Amino acid sequence: YDEMLPHIVRSVAPLGDDYQAKMQMATSSGWIDVYENEGKRSGAYSAGVYGVHPYMLMNYNETLNSVFTLAHELGHTLHTLLSHENQPFATASYTIFTAEVASTLNEALFLDYMLEQSNDPKERIKLLEQAIDKMQLPDAENRARASSTDAESPSDPPSAWRRTAAHCWALLLVRIYECLPLLCPRCGEAMRIVAFIQEPPVIERILHHIG
Repeated sequence: YDEMLPHIVRSVAPLGDDYQAKMQMATSSGWIDVYENEGKRSGAYSAGVYGVHPYMLMNYNETLNSVFTLAHELGHTLHTLLSHENQPFATASYTIFTAEVASTLNEALFLDYMLEQSNDPKERIKLLEQAIDKMQLPDAENRARASSTDAESPSDPPSAWRRTAAHCWALLLVRIYECLPLLCPRCGEAMRIVAFIQEPPVIERILHHIG
C-alpha cells in the first residue's frame, strides 16, 4: 500500500499540481480505512461529509485489483472534495454517471502511467488484463436490458453501450498488438467478421501456416 500510493499520486499529474496536492493530502491525513478487518463490511467506497472532507473505506489486500480500486475511489474522493469546495451544500451533490467519470478517469490515468513505467511484456499484459476485466455494462443499461421483453436482434443497429464497449476493446487490443483491429492493414477499410472457425484441425493448419 505505502509503495503504491506515490505511483497513484504521480499518475494524476495531467490534472495539475493542485489536484496532485489534494490527493497527497487525502492519502496522508487519515481519511482512508485501508485494510480488511474482522466485522468490517466488504467492498470499497468514498463517503462525502460536507464541510469536513470525504472518508474512504477500503479492503486493501495487496492485489493489483486493490491498487486500481484505490485509484478509483480516490477519484471519487477528489471529485467530492472539489465539489464541496466550489459548490454550496444544496448543489454539491452529483449524479452517479458524473461520479463514475471522475473515478474511471483516475483509473485510466493510473493504467497509462504504469504502462509507461514498465518494459516487461508480461507485466504490461497483466495491466491490460486488469483493465479489460473491469470493463462492464452500465448499471442502468443492465437493468433496462434485464427488464426488456424484446431481445435484441442480430440485425438491429448496435446500441450505444455496444459501440462504446467495442471501441474500448479495440483500443486495448491496439496497446497489446500495436495494430488497429478495426481497420484492414492492407486497404484501410473497416474490418468485419466473415466467419468463425471452430474446428481444431482447421485452426491448427492456419496457425501452422502463419508460423
